[in-house]
Parts: sequence; C-alpha cells; structure tokens
Amino acid sequence: MDKKRKKNFYTNIETIKNPDTYTVLVNKYRSLGKYAPNDLQSLSFNKKYQLREKAAIAFEKLVNIAKKDHVFIRPYSAYRSFKYQTKVYNAYVKKDGQDKADTYSARPGHSEHQTGLAVDVWTEGHENILEKDAKWLAENANKYGFIIRYTKEKQAITGYIAEPWHLRYVGQKIAKDVTNKNLSYDEYYELYIK
Repeated sequence: MDKKRKKNFYTNIETIKNPDTYTVLVNKYRSLGKYAPNDLQSLSFNKKYQLREKAAIAFEKLVNIAKKDHVFIRPYSAYRSFKYQTKVYNAYVKKDGQDKADTYSARPGHSEHQTGLAVDVWTEGHENILEKDAKWLAENANKYGFIIRYTKEKQAITGYIAEPWHLRYVGQKIAKDVTNKNLSYDEYYELYIK
C-alpha cells in the first residue's frame, strides 16, 4: 500500500465485486455496499450471534480447544447488517465525534462484521478480553483459520486501534501465512491475493 493512501482513509472507495469470497478484503477503501451473506449460522453460545458456515464451524472448534487450555472466550459481536452497523457507527460518532469514532468503528459498508467472517470475543465473565486470553488467541487463532485483524503495529495501515478481541476468518492456510509473515491482512491481500 502506498504511503499517501494510508493517510487518506475513506477516499477513492472501491465497491467490492466478490463479497462472498472467504478472502474478501473490507477496509476503509473497499466497501461491501449493502451486501448480506446467505449462509449465516448461529453460534452455540448464543443463537443471536451468527457467522458464515465455515467461519462458524471453525469458531466452535477454536472455542472448544481454547477451553482445554483454560481460555474461556465467548462472542459478543459477530455478523452485523449494514443497517445495524449504521446504528452502531452513528452512536459512536455522536458520543466521540467522527474522527475518533473512525479509529475504532467502521463506517457502514466497511465493517468486516458485515461479511459474516468476523467475531469479537470477550473472556467469559468479563466485558473485555483478559491479556492471557488475548495472548493465547494471537498464538493459536491461526490454527483454526482466524487472524487478529487489527494490531497495534499495523495501526497506520488499517486505521484502527489495536483490537486483540477482533477475529477474522480467512481459512487456515492464509491465517497461518499472515501470522508467520507478520503482515496486516491489507498487506497480505495486496501482495498475495489481489
């Protein structure tokens, strides 16, 4: 990604032509429009949380393996429709102003949650993720096809604060490669998928 583009978030926006792919890149330059996936499945923790089929299966495996290592995570946000993301984003803008909201919330059409491939997790019994659980996820989520999408080191590229709780499903092969190469998904997509 060129340096000029990193500084001009939400400019020269491209409408995504293939939003159903599991490798779709959604960011501040690429919009899903009002796309909605057609293969959402409810997660066992709570039926209101949904992911696309492969992501849901992988997430259930991840949660069950985590328990064996005494890491107890639960979803607190998964699929969000364009309409719901509009409400979420507008509430943050009202609370903190647009500039600050843009550092931690995606504008409608630009949220990975709209793909049905992203899930935010908390440690059970907490309204955040404990550091030990975030560390476990950073080391193990890729084995189940997930990446930590927004890291502190890649904030200048993604435009988002670090979110160790935000998991994005991309499949095992790509998740391992992104993790091993220490790239943001934006960088990886430009180098290997686009």
